[in-house]
Amino acid sequence: MSTRSLWHWANAYKMSAAIFALEEVGALAAMAAAPRSIEELSWLDADALAPLLTMLLHAGLLSCEDGRYSLVGGSLLPLLAHERRVRSRFSQEVIVARLRGQGGSDPMDAPGAEARWPEYHAAMSVSARSIAPHVVRVTRLRRGEHVIDLGGADGALFAALKHLVPGIRGTVVDRPSAAPHWRAVEDARFVGLDLRALDGDLLADADVVLLSNVLHLFNAADRGVMMKKILDHVRPGARAVVYDVFVSRGVADAGLFMVLDWMLCGHRFDLTAEQMASELVSLGWSNPVTHIVPTLPGAFVSALKPASGATP
Repeated sequence: MSTRSLWHWANAYKMSAAIFALEEVGALAAMAAAPRSIEELSWLDADALAPLLTMLLHAGLLSCEDGRYSLVGGSLLPLLAHERRVRSRFSQEVIVARLRGQGGSDPMDAPGAEARWPEYHAAMSVSARSIAPHVVRVTRLRRGEHVIDLGGADGALFAALKHLVPGIRGTVVDRPSAAPHWRAVEDARFVGLDLRALDGDLLADADVVLLSNVLHLFNAADRGVMMKKILDHVRPGARAVVYDVFVSRGVADAGLFMVLDWMLCGHRFDLTAEQMASELVSLGWSNPVTHIVPTLPGAFVSALKPASGATP
């Protein structure tokens, strides 16, 4: 790595600051809705705005035609707003503490977490709408099947799935503190339970078990215990689908940056999708398939419980 590269990455936080600032003042939403010139963003100071737009343009985040700028990827703005509000967690001091073996906890379990739930659910609803069509394709979900969504929060993902495949049944499992936010989806129920204490009987008639943005909150040992428990209690032919932000080896993408999020939650999660698939096979799951969707920040890994007596 060259000294210039080190200097580049040491200064890259300024791009994040510019993106968050433009989101906060409404410029990104305006450019997502329609192409805008600097003059049309008239509530902002033009001399401050122009260099920021140039930064985003050179980074490929904006397009520009005839002096009017359009935002690329505007559908992610609600997630961006959530990221802006939690960015204070990523201070240098906090990361130094983790390097020294201190701290590390799920912010949704911290004191005052109740105030974060509405914002968290808003962000997860955006994610649910984005991934639901792909879940249907990956699982080949059919009417009448029972979907268990582990870590399903307020039920947004199951609600999106039911809209696409009427007639499915659902069980959404999440920590008890999520119960007040349950959206009472038809043909579904909420079970308040720590996933580390997952009841095997709950899984007995599952056709599909979903774990969306969940496994990064588990260390490797606990992750293995839970996936093995699911395997042991679902019926043969049941499908497990993991959706998470995996890393891509050799690429400094958002997946690599999200490793910091999981680290601050107290866990190491820096698997590739292929490594996740191999991990499932080692536990006894069969037919692992990775599904990369270019428009999503994460990827899917699916697997089957083999028929009785079959070799994975």
